[in-house]
Amino acid sequence: MRRLNRIGQMEKSEIEVHDLRHLASMLGLSASLTSEKASAFRLKKSKSSRPIEHAHLAWRYGVAMNKEDEEKLVNWLKKLQQKIRKK
Repeated sequence: MRRLNRIGQMEKSEIEVHDLRHLASMLGLSASLTSEKASAFRLKKSKSSRPIEHAHLAWRYGVAMNKEDEEKLVNWLKKLQQKIRKK
């Protein structure tokens, strides 16, 4: 896997992905961000588990997530955003 110093070094196809843990890893961000427990979330109604890569679909189509899982996911995304901005 390539290691990059900043987003500007990435191809458009590499940036437009839904696997944010992979993106964080490519940017060489801390292991705690790439291995953090934000790998899945549960749906509120069915309680079924979905991979983090599907979170955008739940938000897009208004499918409610388990409240705790959604809070963890949002916090993880905020941490990731802060780290990327520092790059």
